[in-house]
Amino acid sequence: SIDIKGEEDERDSCDSPYWPAEEYYDQSRQKCEEDAHPCFDKYTRASSISFNDTSLIFPYCTNLTQLFPDAFPTINDENAMNIMSKTGDTFWWKYQWKGDVG
Repeated sequence: SIDIKGEEDERDSCDSPYWPAEEYYDQSRQKCEEDAHPCFDKYTRASSISFNDTSLIFPYCTNLTQLFPDAFPTINDENAMNIMSKTGDTFWWKYQWKGDVG
């Protein structure tokens, strides 16, 4: 999958333009959540597109605009073919629960 995520102190982050391109609607999910902590709250907006083909690569900036068309307003004709660099491999564990945690 490829994910995009943003967070802010305000609920406005739920309005972030992270919708996937329409062709990926059936293989995507979006969420907006409030993370409540003892000393502060924050809001997170995220979208994820899942792919069955794990060999897919997205080397150019323009690939991001094809996946999430409204999320990258600074990508234009001049920089669309810039090559993105990978900064490292990480694993993300996904958990789901209902109710209070902690």
